[in-house]
Amino acid sequence: ITYNSGEWVERAILSCLRQGLETVVVDNASTDDTLRIVRSHPEVYLIANRENRGFAAAANQGIASLRTQLILLLNPDAELISPLAP
Repeated sequence: ITYNSGEWVERAILSCLRQGLETVVVDNASTDDTLRIVRSHPEVYLIANRENRGFAAAANQGIASLRTQLILLLNPDAELISPLAP
């Protein structure tokens, strides 16, 4: 879930992609460069909200877009630093 997270979001995205994870970003109407950064990674599925729907609603949007057994919610200022266990 992002909102004006341009300063951090790319590191979070890259850390997920390095793990081979299906990655979804739900943006809550950012006005900074967050959307440009996310769109520069075509392998990331972006849900761009026109208004800030709040964390819970945005999390539900992202979760609904996935068809996996396990889901990790990762804040845009966090990154995965070691391989995930199988």
